[in-house]
Amino acid sequence: MHKITKIFNTMKSRYPNIRFNIVSGDTEDLKGSLECGLLDFALIFTDFDKETYHHYTLDEKEIFGVIMRRDSELAKKEQLTVKDLYGKPLIISRANGLSIFSGTQTQKLHVAATYNLLYNASLMVRDGIGYAVSFDRLIDTSEKSELCFLPLTPNITVTPKLIWKKDRKPSTVSQLFIDLLNAEKK
Repeated sequence: MHKITKIFNTMKSRYPNIRFNIVSGDTEDLKGSLECGLLDFALIFTDFDKETYHHYTLDEKEIFGVIMRRDSELAKKEQLTVKDLYGKPLIISRANGLSIFSGTQTQKLHVAATYNLLYNASLMVRDGIGYAVSFDRLIDTSEKSELCFLPLTPNITVTPKLIWKKDRKPSTVSQLFIDLLNAEKK
């Protein structure tokens, strides 16, 4: 998101009256809003139809791991593997689901709940419902938090992509954003 907010800053300095509307949700929510014309762009972390959407791949990768209570059994581990999650109550993204795991692994994983906003999953983790599978740095897991994050080993990563509809002509502001995004590539 940092690369995108840098472009927002450039746009705002050139055109101070521009207003940005950021909407949070999972891939299904965002793609639905793109289809209806309610959003111009969506930042997603899952596969998408390349025939339907233009896309821009961001440089950074996101690492999957587990958000847990600091006093939980898994928080004492130095490294966390998928096998450590077998039989544990997992809170997983509605969009990614268990797709980040192999087929044989998914048979041994127990889904206790799903989420579309990680904040809600973090409340379930706080209340002892389970362990949330997520990216790092999305909620507070600093030393002062009762929650912590451990990345999965070996690393499971995804690359974020910004998508927009191919069959829709971008507005002037959206085209400016696309032009600045493409200028960043060069």
